[in-house]
Amino acid sequence: MAGELIGPYNQLKAIEGWALNAYQESVKKSPNVDEILENLRKINLQARKLEWRGKGLDDLPKQVGEDLKKKVTQLRAAVVVLRDIKKDKELSSASKRTIRMLFSLATETVKIVFDLKKRYYHDQLEKFERKIGLPK
Repeated sequence: MAGELIGPYNQLKAIEGWALNAYQESVKKSPNVDEILENLRKINLQARKLEWRGKGLDDLPKQVGEDLKKKVTQLRAAVVVLRDIKKDKELSSASKRTIRMLFSLATETVKIVFDLKKRYYHDQLEKFERKIGLPK
C-alpha cells in the first residue's frame, strides 16, 4: 500500500504548493493574475491526473479512498469556479475567498494521505517488531 501512496502524496503536495503560491499572489496589493492562472492550470491538470489514476485509490481502505476522491473533485471544482479570473483579468473578493478555500482544501487532502502513510508504516513497524520478538 505504501507504494500506491507515494505517487498521489507527491501529486497532492505539488497541488498544495501551487495553491499556496496562488494564495500568496492573491493577497498582494497588485497580484499577477497570469501567475495565479498558471498555478490554477497546474492544479487542475494534476487533479485530473489523480482522478484518471483514481483506480490506485481503490486499493486504499474504502472510506479513505472515497474521501480522497471527493477532495480531488472539490479541488477541481474550485479551480473551475475561478475561471472568471481569466476573462476579467482581475481578482474579485469572491475569487480571493475561493483561492483561500482552495489552499485549505489542498492542505486537508495532503493530511489525509499523510495520516494514512503514517498509520501504514506504524503497522508495518509493529509487524516487524513482533516478527523479531521485541518486547512492547
